[in-house]
Amino acid sequence: MNDIKDILEHIQEIWNSYIFKLKFFRNYYKFDEATSSNHFGQILDHFDDSLCIIQNAKSPEPIEERYAFNISLLQTIYVQQDLIEEMHRIFKTNVNKGHLYKDSNYKTNRELRNELVGHPIRRENGNGIMISSVTLSYHTQPNTIEYIRYHKSNGYAFEKIHYSVENVISRHLQFLKDNLNLIYIKIYIPLNKY
Repeated sequence: MNDIKDILEHIQEIWNSYIFKLKFFRNYYKFDEATSSNHFGQILDHFDDSLCIIQNAKSPEPIEERYAFNISLLQTIYVQQDLIEEMHRIFKTNVNKGHLYKDSNYKTNRELRNELVGHPIRRENGNGIMISSVTLSYHTQPNTIEYIRYHKSNGYAFEKIHYSVENVISRHLQFLKDNLNLIYIKIYIPLNKY
């Protein structure tokens, strides 16, 4: 986790000292109105505020609190994925959501969150046929995300699905490292030109 915090601090330092201040970088990155407003500072603050949720993620002992914990963890990961996507946009890395979906660390966690938090009941557009219905369980082992699913692909047969919280977090941390490193490397291209 410290390496993620370190690279975010380096990016913030370069942003504050050069990119946001100097016309050369504003022109290089073709700042739009939103970027000129320094909303990037808000992105960094959001990362700073939410990294502690990932860092200290430990499933609570009381069963009743696990439901909220699992939703909070998955939603935090989802938000950080969106923040990374915006950073790619700001720094013109040519990485978009389609590229991110090719990363299994991104895709697995994103789809897990979408299924459990975003769309617990999914229907096909147009005809309204149900694709899936899920129920997140809090009657589960600590450090496990467990849910019940009925899915069209298996004739709506009962399924109980388990994910290790440790694996979910591990995938996400690898996603953050890979993408923050790429962004950091890309930032040095105009910095070296300057």
